[in-house]
Formats: sequence, structure tokens, C-alpha cells
Amino acid sequence: MGSLASGQPEKRRCWPSNTKQKVAGIKNKLPMKTASQKSLDRWTKQKWRTPSGKKSGETGEVYAPSRAIEKLKSTKKGATKLAEANKKKRKATAKGEQYARHGLHKGKKR
Repeated sequence: MGSLASGQPEKRRCWPSNTKQKVAGIKNKLPMKTASQKSLDRWTKQKWRTPSGKKSGETGEVYAPSRAIEKLKSTKKGATKLAEANKKKRKATAKGEQYARHGLHKGKKR
């Protein structure tokens, strides 16, 4: 680029006038997401945590979406289910297993 001291005007970079239209056309041609892709998007946007809010490695508790934890904690039956899931998780962890079949998500539509 030229400088004002050299007497040459500074060059400007500009986009062609139809660039925005081309970009918009490309966006519209993207394939639609499948149901499983949409489900994965929703799943990743959820805030996952343990019931105590501490790390699972410290407490041995299950990870679940915040909304599910609050819903379970609000009822006596849910709190019992959460306690049983944590017990199963701790038992599996003690055996050295990476995953625990705690049944907390059992019966959910997937």
C-alpha cells in the first residue's frame, strides 16, 4: 500500500457487489440436519453437572443435565433414584470401570 508521504493514494480493498448474494446462496444450499444431528446439538447445549456441583472424580456422583438433577431432587422418589444411581456409580468406579449402568436415564426416548 502506498503512503501519503510518497504521494500515492492508499489502495482500498473492497468486495465485489455480488459477494453477499453469493454467500447467502451458499448458506441456503446447505443440507438439512437429520433428527439425530439436531438431538446431538440439543444434548451438547445442555449444562451437565453432578448433583453436588463438584467433580465426579472427587465425589463419585453421576453426571446429568442440570434440569434433570433439579427435577429429581424436587421429589422424594427422585432423590431416592438419584441416591441409588450415585451408589451404583461409586460401586462401578471402585471396580475400575469407566462407565456405570446406573439407570438414571433408563426409559428416556433416544
